[in-house]
Amino acid sequence: MAKKSTKPADTLDPKDMSFEQAMAELEDVVQSMESEVVSINHSIDQYNRGVQLVSRCKELLGFAEQRFEEIKKQHESANEDDD
Repeated sequence: MAKKSTKPADTLDPKDMSFEQAMAELEDVVQSMESEVVSINHSIDQYNRGVQLVSRCKELLGFAEQRFEEIKKQHESANEDDD
């Protein structure tokens, strides 16, 4: 079982985040960038964090897609054996 971290989400390495954690933080980053007036450097930092989070979400979705395909193939194979 994955160990839960007590660090705030924005200090977690995206590689250690679940899909849900990464999406939640990404939503926060987008909302912050849309609603706050911040320095250009802060905006760049937030954009960079957002890119990292998007990359993690895509990676995890790819893993999920692979798993769904494996399950589908197993199910199709089992159905063929029943015929």
